Amino acid sequence: MTDGPSAAAAEATGVRGSELLWVGASDAAQLRTTGPVPTGLDLVLIDPGTRAGDARPESAPEVRARGRAKPDRVPRPRIHSRGDWGADDRMLNGSVRYTNRLRQVHVHHTATGNGYSRADVPALIRGMYRYHTQTLGWFDLGYNFLVDRFGRAWEGRSGGPAKLVQGAHTLGFNRRSVGIAIIGSHDDNRVSDRSILTVARLAAWKLDRYDRRATGTVVVGSDGSDRYAAGRRVRLPVIDGHRDTNDTACPGERVYRRLGEIRRLAQRRISRFS
Repeated sequence: MTDGPSAAAAEATGVRGSELLWVGASDAAQLRTTGPVPTGLDLVLIDPGTRAGDARPESAPEVRARGRAKPDRVPRPRIHSRGDWGADDRMLNGSVRYTNRLRQVHVHHTATGNGYSRADVPALIRGMYRYHTQTLGWFDLGYNFLVDRFGRAWEGRSGGPAKLVQGAHTLGFNRRSVGIAIIGSHDDNRVSDRSILTVARLAAWKLDRYDRRATGTVVVGSDGSDRYAAGRRVRLPVIDGHRDTNDTACPGERVYRRLGEIRRLAQRRISRFS
């Protein structure tokens, strides 16, 4: 698992795990291994339950400046809140950490599968939240934002979506970045156009707030990943895929091939409002 806090981060526990798999309604689980079973292997089963509001979560509209025909900043897109997906703050481990500068947006997929309905999404996120905090011991959900296959954006890690909250989504490169995860598996499965557009809108909003362009590259320092040793400086796209920083297939080939499109859409939006 190459999501997670950097080794020196306060929330780093050293616990390793695989990505989650969403199976929907079920009453049994069967696990098959190939080769020797690792010592201390645990199978974690999470039932996130259902809530009355899961089928129809509320969300604030796109935020625009009042009294102006056109805002001078990219407006905040519609984002479903942590309350919409049912975050239980009693699961938090420690306190939020903020950064002082935004340099990059890292794009992920959650690799949890694609056979979910609209009403499943809040429970899906609750499952990820419980796994990240209670099983892996992280402070909070690793991703800053999540985007479902229907094109809806969701607030992930706590601390305020408009603020520079340090996540635990890209091992070695969490400082001064934002992590956006598309809910699903996209190595072989198509990613929806609505998801791509929402990722671009989120990226444009965050980057524009801190005077960054969505296209081009930036030189950043690694805090230590399985691809770049701690202290190494590397030039990466401002909007990159998780595989650009770690030895992983994330965000899936179908998403990775569309990162250029995400960059263009995001920059077009920044140029339109700026």
